[in-house]
Amino acid sequence: MLTKVSGKSHGEIMREAVQLEAGKSDAIYRRGYRDGFHKAKEKYIVKVWCNACGEPIAVISDDMALKVGDAVAQTYNWYHRGCKPVEVPDDECEPFEKEGQHARKRGKRKRIKAKQA
Repeated sequence: MLTKVSGKSHGEIMREAVQLEAGKSDAIYRRGYRDGFHKAKEKYIVKVWCNACGEPIAVISDDMALKVGDAVAQTYNWYHRGCKPVEVPDDECEPFEKEGQHARKRGKRKRIKAKQA
Protein backbone atom coordinates (compact mmCIF):
# COMPACT_ATOMS: atom_id res chain seq x y z
CA MET A 1 0.00 0.00 0.00
CA LEU A 2 2.73 2.46 1.00
CA THR A 3 4.68 1.70 -2.16
CA LYS A 4 1.65 2.42 -4.33
CA VAL A 5 0.80 5.70 -2.54
CA SER A 6 4.37 7.03 -2.46
CA GLY A 7 5.54 5.59 -5.78
CA LYS A 8 8.72 4.38 -4.06
CA SER A 9 10.13 0.89 -3.77
CA HIS A 10 10.33 -1.01 -0.48
CA GLY A 11 14.11 -0.40 -0.47
CA GLU A 12 13.72 3.38 -0.87
CA ILE A 13 11.16 3.52 1.93
CA MET A 14 13.43 1.48 4.23
CA ARG A 15 16.48 3.66 3.44
CA GLU A 16 14.52 6.83 4.25
CA ALA A 17 13.22 5.31 7.50
CA VAL A 18 16.74 4.25 8.54
CA GLN A 19 18.12 7.73 7.77
CA LEU A 20 15.39 9.36 9.86
CA GLU A 21 16.08 7.03 12.79
CA ALA A 22 19.85 7.55 12.48
CA GLY A 23 19.33 11.31 12.71
CA LYS A 24 17.18 10.87 15.82
CA SER A 25 19.69 8.58 17.51
CA ASP A 26 22.53 11.03 16.78
CA ALA A 27 20.54 13.86 18.36
CA ILE A 28 19.68 11.67 21.38
CA TYR A 29 23.34 10.66 21.77
CA ARG A 30 24.53 14.30 21.59
CA ARG A 31 21.92 15.41 24.13
CA GLY A 32 22.84 12.57 26.50
CA TYR A 33 26.56 13.27 26.14
CA ARG A 34 26.03 17.00 26.80
CA ASP A 35 23.81 16.38 29.82
CA GLY A 36 26.22 13.80 31.26
CA PHE A 37 29.18 16.10 30.69
CA HIS A 38 27.47 18.97 32.51
CA LYS A 39 26.47 16.74 35.45
CA ALA A 40 30.01 15.35 35.76
CA LYS A 41 31.50 18.83 35.48
CA GLU A 42 29.29 20.14 38.30
CA LYS A 43 30.06 17.11 40.47
CA TYR A 44 33.82 16.83 39.93
CA ILE A 45 35.14 20.28 38.99
CA VAL A 46 37.59 21.79 41.44
CA LYS A 47 36.74 25.29 42.57
CA VAL A 48 38.71 27.90 44.49
CA TRP A 49 37.34 31.15 45.76
CA CYS A 50 38.28 34.66 44.73
CA ASN A 51 40.15 36.58 47.44
CA ALA A 52 38.23 39.77 46.62
CA CYS A 53 34.59 38.82 45.97
CA GLY A 54 34.42 35.27 47.35
CA GLU A 55 32.82 33.87 44.17
CA PRO A 56 34.10 30.50 42.85
CA ILE A 57 36.79 30.19 40.20
CA ALA A 58 36.70 26.90 38.27
CA VAL A 59 40.05 25.16 37.91
CA ILE A 60 39.82 24.21 34.25
CA SER A 61 43.30 23.77 32.80
CA ASP A 62 46.09 21.35 33.67
CA ASP A 63 48.42 24.28 34.36
CA MET A 64 45.89 25.82 36.73
CA ALA A 65 45.36 22.46 38.47
CA LEU A 66 49.12 22.10 38.99
CA LYS A 67 49.31 25.58 40.53
CA VAL A 68 46.38 24.87 42.87
CA GLY A 69 47.80 21.49 43.83
CA ASP A 70 51.22 22.98 44.52
CA ALA A 71 49.72 25.76 46.63
CA VAL A 72 47.70 23.29 48.72
CA ALA A 73 50.68 20.94 49.18
CA GLN A 74 52.90 23.86 50.21
CA THR A 75 50.37 25.43 52.55
CA TYR A 76 49.55 22.18 54.36
CA ASN A 77 53.09 20.75 54.13
CA TRP A 78 52.08 17.56 52.29
CA TYR A 79 54.63 14.90 51.35
CA HIS A 80 54.73 11.27 50.31
CA ARG A 81 55.84 9.16 53.27
CA GLY A 82 59.20 8.35 51.66
CA CYS A 83 59.77 11.89 50.31
CA LYS A 84 59.45 13.88 53.54
CA PRO A 85 62.72 15.62 54.45
CA VAL A 86 64.11 14.35 57.76
CA GLU A 87 64.30 17.90 59.13
CA VAL A 88 60.48 18.29 58.86
CA PRO A 89 58.90 17.01 62.09
CA ASP A 90 56.09 14.46 61.66
CA ASP A 91 53.64 16.65 63.60
CA GLU A 92 54.19 19.59 61.18
CA CYS A 93 53.27 17.77 57.97
CA GLU A 94 50.81 15.31 56.55
CA PRO A 95 52.30 12.24 54.83
CA PHE A 96 50.50 10.39 52.02
CA GLU A 97 51.05 7.11 50.20
CA LYS A 98 52.15 7.26 46.55
CA GLU A 99 49.39 6.58 44.01
CA GLY A 100 51.24 3.88 42.09
CA GLN A 101 52.56 3.58 38.60
CA HIS A 102 49.39 4.91 36.93
CA ALA A 103 49.72 8.32 38.59
CA ARG A 104 50.20 11.23 36.21
CA LYS A 105 53.86 12.07 35.73
CA ARG A 106 54.91 15.66 36.35
CA GLY A 107 58.14 17.23 35.28
CA LYS A 108 60.61 18.36 37.89
CA ARG A 109 59.92 21.98 38.77
CA LYS A 110 61.41 24.28 41.31
CA ARG A 111 59.32 24.05 44.47
CA ILE A 112 58.72 26.82 46.97
CA LYS A 113 59.09 25.71 50.56
CA ALA A 114 55.90 25.65 52.57
CA LYS A 115 55.29 28.51 54.96
CA GLN A 116 56.22 27.57 58.48
CA ALA A 117 53.71 28.63 61.12
